[in-house]
Amino acid sequence: YARLYQMLINGDTNAIEREISSNPSLSFSDLVWELDNSSALHIAAGAGQLSLVDYIFDHDQHLLRGRNSEGDLPIHVAVRAGHEVVVKRLVELGGDSHPPIIESENNESNTPLHIALECRRERMARWLFQQSQRTFYQLNARGICPLYLAIKAGFWGLVSDMIAAEVRNPHLVESALLGIRSSVVHAAIMARKQEQVASLISKYPDLLCS
Repeated sequence: YARLYQMLINGDTNAIEREISSNPSLSFSDLVWELDNSSALHIAAGAGQLSLVDYIFDHDQHLLRGRNSEGDLPIHVAVRAGHEVVVKRLVELGGDSHPPIIESENNESNTPLHIALECRRERMARWLFQQSQRTFYQLNARGICPLYLAIKAGFWGLVSDMIAAEVRNPHLVESALLGIRSSVVHAAIMARKQEQVASLISKYPDLLCS
């Protein structure tokens, strides 16, 4: 499969199509990168090969939710690699499935939004947040939420949008933030962002409770 993997990385859709056509027993599901159990779709997404992502999905749709050894879906890999167009396409391909792939978590309970912020990809993080606003208070395995990561990264426009986001139950947000409230508030205060601090405390007053 070494040659096919190189074709995937290069995005050589035509060559892959010829290879698949000449070998009917060959399936994209059979292509698993032994190092981390990544599928063909993981590799194409990580390489930013949009047309190949479409081609693979047309042949094996279940790979959209396939996980590698880190628990990453192809969308996690694409976000980490910074391929915004591929990320948007994967979300589109996911449609209205439940749970939405944009809210999917890997083994570290990181959503695509967590990863975008950890990689300091502001534009991508803003787009991901706009598609699913409730992800801003989801905690990962380390108890960190995207709001804190946005504050830490200094993405204050995004921070303001997160604070202003309408949520069905504000107490869910407060509960999620209570464990890291000192970190969230302290990071905002240290950045001298008084407006954001005031907005955060005004909306979620329990964050100041002892």
